[in-house]
Amino acid sequence: MHGEFYQAEDAMLAVKPARVPHPPIYTASRADSGKDVIAEHCDLWFVTYEADYRRYEENFRAIKADISDLAERARHFGRKLNYGMSAHVICADTPGESAMRADELEAYGQRDRISSTAARALGACLVGTPELIAQRMRRYEEIGVQLFLLHFHPMLAGLDTFATKVLPLLALTPAPGRVARPASQASG
Repeated sequence: MHGEFYQAEDAMLAVKPARVPHPPIYTASRADSGKDVIAEHCDLWFVTYEADYRRYEENFRAIKADISDLAERARHFGRKLNYGMSAHVICADTPGESAMRADELEAYGQRDRISSTAARALGACLVGTPELIAQRMRRYEEIGVQLFLLHFHPMLAGLDTFATKVLPLLALTPAPGRVARPASQASG
């Protein structure tokens, strides 16, 4: 094999899963029978919620109940599941600005099924000021959400805002079972 930067003769790369016996299996089934399969065979379940970003308390209670249900199903099989959340984050300096941007994304989501994907992810209710978003993420962690798959629009600007305004708050607020680190040490 001869490339621009590397050459290899009779080389082989043995690709092995990071975890034995297989890579982690992540899933997001909403079907009741699917939840039994998840509890028996999968490693992480993505929580579900209603798409409306205005329904935080209602969605939070439903997510908490679903995590409890899946945890009990997994215990039945002698297993423990992890939980994740796919969420669209809209962070702004004021609640009004973030709500306006979320409303625009909801309107865009009405176009077709593909466009609706981002709008549905607003149901995680990570819409608001940096302080509110950090507080809600910590509450989700307290009930078992360990992984956040985050979406932003526009992507780069939203990611930059999250990194500069929300992450420092998360670094200062300990997650369940963790000790907070000073912001100056949070990235190291």
